[in-house]
Amino acid sequence: MEFRLLGPVELWRDGRQVQLTGHKLRSVMAVLALNVGRPVPADRLIRLVWAEDAPSSAPRLLQHQVSSLRALLPDPALIHRSPAGYELRTPPEQIDLHVFDAQCESAVDVLRAGDADLAARQLRSALALWRGPALSGTTEELTTAFGPALEERRLAALLNRIDADLRVGRHLQLLAELSQLTADHPFDERLRGQLILALDRAGRKADAVEAYQQIRRLLADELGIEPGPLLQGTFRQVLGAADEDNSASAGGEPTPPSAPAAATTGSPILSRVPRQLPATVPDFVGRAEALTALHTLLTGGHAVSAIVGPAGVGKTTLAVHWSHAAAGHFPDGQLFADLRGYDRDEPVAPQVVIGGLLRALGVPADEVPPDLAERTALYRTLLADRAVLVLLDNVRSAEQVRPLLPGSNRCAVVVTSRDELAGLVARDGARRITLTPLTASEGRDLLRRTLGADRVEAEPAAATMLTVLCDGLPLALRLAAERMSRHPDTRLTRLVKALELEAHRLETLDAAGDPAAAVRAAFSWSYLALPPAAARMFRLLGLHPAAEIDPTAAANLAGLTRPEASRLLNTLAGVHLVTETAPTRYRMHDLLRVYALEQCRTEEPAPARRAAVVRLLAGYDAAARRAVDLVAPHRRRLPAAPPPGPLVLPTVASYDEALAWLDTERGTLVAAVRYAVAVGELAYSWHLAHTLWRYFLLGRHLDDWLTSHQAAAVAAREAGDRTAEAEMLNSMAAADTHGGRSARAVDRYQRVIELMRELGDQRGEAGAVGNLGTAYHRIGRYAQARRHYLAALELCTDEDPRDRAFLLGNIAEVSYLLGDHADALRHYERSLAVSEDADDRYAETFARIGLGATYRELGRLDAAGRHLEHALQLSREHADQHDEATCLGELGLLRLCQGRPVEALQHLDEGLDLGRRVGDPNLTAMVLTRRGDTLSAIGSRDDAERCYREALDIADAARDRLHQAQAHRGLANARQAAGERGGAARHRRQAYDLFADLGLPVPSDVAGEDPADRDHG
Repeated sequence: MEFRLLGPVELWRDGRQVQLTGHKLRSVMAVLALNVGRPVPADRLIRLVWAEDAPSSAPRLLQHQVSSLRALLPDPALIHRSPAGYELRTPPEQIDLHVFDAQCESAVDVLRAGDADLAARQLRSALALWRGPALSGTTEELTTAFGPALEERRLAALLNRIDADLRVGRHLQLLAELSQLTADHPFDERLRGQLILALDRAGRKADAVEAYQQIRRLLADELGIEPGPLLQGTFRQVLGAADEDNSASAGGEPTPPSAPAAATTGSPILSRVPRQLPATVPDFVGRAEALTALHTLLTGGHAVSAIVGPAGVGKTTLAVHWSHAAAGHFPDGQLFADLRGYDRDEPVAPQVVIGGLLRALGVPADEVPPDLAERTALYRTLLADRAVLVLLDNVRSAEQVRPLLPGSNRCAVVVTSRDELAGLVARDGARRITLTPLTASEGRDLLRRTLGADRVEAEPAAATMLTVLCDGLPLALRLAAERMSRHPDTRLTRLVKALELEAHRLETLDAAGDPAAAVRAAFSWSYLALPPAAARMFRLLGLHPAAEIDPTAAANLAGLTRPEASRLLNTLAGVHLVTETAPTRYRMHDLLRVYALEQCRTEEPAPARRAAVVRLLAGYDAAARRAVDLVAPHRRRLPAAPPPGPLVLPTVASYDEALAWLDTERGTLVAAVRYAVAVGELAYSWHLAHTLWRYFLLGRHLDDWLTSHQAAAVAAREAGDRTAEAEMLNSMAAADTHGGRSARAVDRYQRVIELMRELGDQRGEAGAVGNLGTAYHRIGRYAQARRHYLAALELCTDEDPRDRAFLLGNIAEVSYLLGDHADALRHYERSLAVSEDADDRYAETFARIGLGATYRELGRLDAAGRHLEHALQLSREHADQHDEATCLGELGLLRLCQGRPVEALQHLDEGLDLGRRVGDPNLTAMVLTRRGDTLSAIGSRDDAERCYREALDIADAARDRLHQAQAHRGLANARQAAGERGGAARHRRQAYDLFADLGLPVPSDVAGEDPADRDHG
């Protein structure tokens, strides 16, 4: 069999093409093949195949399409139906996409090993599998959902092949191909770097220089940004003048995608030793052979061990137990991630996992690169010289875990999975440790620890029988043993007989046979012994979208008070149906969650289930609103959803408490957004997402921001709520802006403007136009930013005083940057008047900070001080730490101008701490630069230069050209003061170019070139 997706979707059998009649049949096959080995829920198949036109009979039509597809296969059982959905069970090697990926991964490994010629041949073979645009002949919804990502994979392979060809000297043969590719992809910096190298090696240095200047002009004109460090390094290499100040990004050829240079530009990494291992169980027994196998990780035998086996066999318990015992061998830390490969929801994407690991290693949120390749490169760079243990739990596939493997042999990785992970063993050299059920002897050992040695020794046959009944699965055995421990005076033989009867009852009910009958018997035996209230709580937990829950959410789910819910959760923890992982945090094993949901669907009527879900979602929405109002207060355009009744909310009363709650619940809140879509409570998805965006901005949680809002935007579109759709797109555009995806942000804002105009929502249109101005503002296109701010101001009405105040302030800020301080003063004063009339303290703070900065530039230092001190007081009153940090940065510079450097440093140090805490790279770079200016003024040149360099690193990572310019200016003055004229000249030229490109006034100490600098030009 061959399933072909890379081109027109085709099915081949015995060397002949099988006719697939109709694009819907091709689409069903394509979705199943894309998810081979994983069940696809029926509703997701319907969305991808029928899109918005799905008739009410779509489930029946889907069954017909699946039946038709089964009839074309050699074995109808290749498509398996389960409660989780439809699953294609065929070897991945029969799908051309998987063959393509495998060949590409092998080629990258070969390229790393230094055999560029073999890598090029392998990549040509992989690319030959493509017969046209992927998924041709399927539905538009499907090609839109998967086509762009697949095309990106093809382009990545093509670029790797070109890298390999360049390494073996095929530059002349590549020129025509690269010229066409750069014309097709004019913004692709890696392609342009390859063309520049090929031209240079072909003896066409002038053409290579012109190719660089073309893309530099294009990026500046269209996006307002400079080329990235990888392309700049390539250009310096061509010129033969690598800058000593940027040696981290200069170097040889463009780095292969396995380790892009953009990820190693010298961004500051905070020193942190992560200790993330979960708690181990106290009654671990046996597993001597598996522990011996794991020991090879310490002796250099293998860098990766994969513990595989069925659910409930104890994979995680073994991995955590061994990891704690081996932690001393990994002094640089232990990382842990649950990849949720077998959750109801989609497994966690590698990009999201690696983002969390980078933050655990000390990478600030704003310096985590946006895409997977760069994240992987940075991750491997950080671990290159460290001895770190990485534990990756609940892995679904080799593809999910491969980007998370370090490149250093000093690190070790332990993976757990129900899958055999053949690809990880074959391609990555992992050692597979297959975990089997406990032996009778090991089972008795576990029972001795839970029931007591005397009791087990008195009835060894009953203990052995109990192990057999539980199939040797530790999860089931612990549950059964806990039940028995509650009857200390009853003989084990009698209790074992009762369990045997329960297992027989379940087998009788399940005529088809249940492969997990033993564990289900133990679950049932424990469940049936619960008091009614605890049993109800247990089954309702099956409705919860995440593995962990706290008593507040449980109370809303069950319609109880928090003390009642807490008492019931403790009851469930006492019988091992949930585990208390931290104070007031409870986790349920995924098998137990499945069983709980089964009982819920059986025993709870549909209206009761829906009411529980609505209470849960409403509770999360209300709790998130309360917390976000404390950490990032803002006015919302979307009103709160009406509560279904009294709700239980967390007791958060301060910034720190609210932020801690949001950080703890972040994963659950994102899951709740997606869950609201899955269960049809669509409005809660966009209400909750809309509430969370300010928190996501505060913590730079860009992955969660986009994931949640994408789901909510789809829900709003499906529900026909165009206002909600516009708000979600508006927020996603803001995420793109902060993530450095300026072109996509501009496109989204323009779509929001169109939607608002179609809706006749002038206020919404004004907001979107103003936000588009902010996007241009952030990338240094100040003239366009000002035009959009003015256009938005024209759209504002008297009913929008806050919008008017902030827009006037934004116009003033642009005028301030452009050096028109009189115009800035006029607009800041108008902004202040509007905000005071509206009694809006947030807008007033913004205006007063701007007035303070402007008065300082005009030399009116006393007036500047009055406004800044008032703004500082306001920011502290409304607990806005971003405004407070900004104000402290401005006060620091003011005190320096007043000749009070000690006070200046006090303000700047406090502002720097806050700036790092709120995670805004632009703000942090600003405060660092001003701190450098202050240290220079008191003669601490080395400390000042460190501040400037850190500011430059942060600004480079954020592509913040304004603060790049300011940092280069500081470095130029520091080098000049140290007598290093060459270094000073280089930094001064870079500062001059940046100020000029931004259209900003060039400061006199940058514009005034030292005559001696010409000798170093």
